Amino acid sequence: PVVAYDRGGVRDTIIPDETGVLFSEQSVECLGAALDHALSLSLDPVRLREYARGFGAPRFRARVREIVETTWEERRAKAPCPAC
Repeated sequence: PVVAYDRGGVRDTIIPDETGVLFSEQSVECLGAALDHALSLSLDPVRLREYARGFGAPRFRARVREIVETTWEERRAKAPCPAC
């Protein structure tokens, strides 16, 4: 599981108490409490591994390619002339 400060992109990747634990204050006490909480959870290692694969390099590359191609096609469709 992941234990992370609850700011930024980590909110988009961690499912609290399923794939990790987020803590809201950057202090030794909060980090310690988050680690204790993470250790108390009964998490399925297979589920964690499968979830993590969704953030791997192959998925990232495929998603970037998809975004670039979609954006290209949308902009091309709006081009002022066929040569643009």
